[in-house]
Amino acid sequence: MAFNVKALTFYSTYMMEGLPTKEGTRNLTIPKFFDLYTDGLTSKIITTGLYSSMRSKGILTQRCQQRCQQAGGEYDQVEEILVLMSRKSEDDIVKFCKCLIDTNQTHVVNDYFTGYYDKIASGISVFQA
Repeated sequence: MAFNVKALTFYSTYMMEGLPTKEGTRNLTIPKFFDLYTDGLTSKIITTGLYSSMRSKGILTQRCQQRCQQAGGEYDQVEEILVLMSRKSEDDIVKFCKCLIDTNQTHVVNDYFTGYYDKIASGISVFQA
């Protein structure tokens, strides 16, 4: 799958090296990625069809879905989904990207997961433990 490189130069530059931490080392973890991009992601992701796709791929339980839905409006629900995803594995991030693609949200994958999705879908680890 080809991805359209957009204006996220910052992410593209640091994707493989990691982001500078307070200690001055480069370290990009899954929670750090979602922490950095929650605002942008919550404004772009819609939940229509997303819950069922996530459940069918095994990355969301019914209980977690209910907790997310109880968070309130669309923005708050997406924020809860992202909190959940920040605790998941790279394999689950690939599944989440597939869920976004399945629900016609390929633009989100293009904008925020460019390059990353291709690498982890191919079995290359991009996040540090």
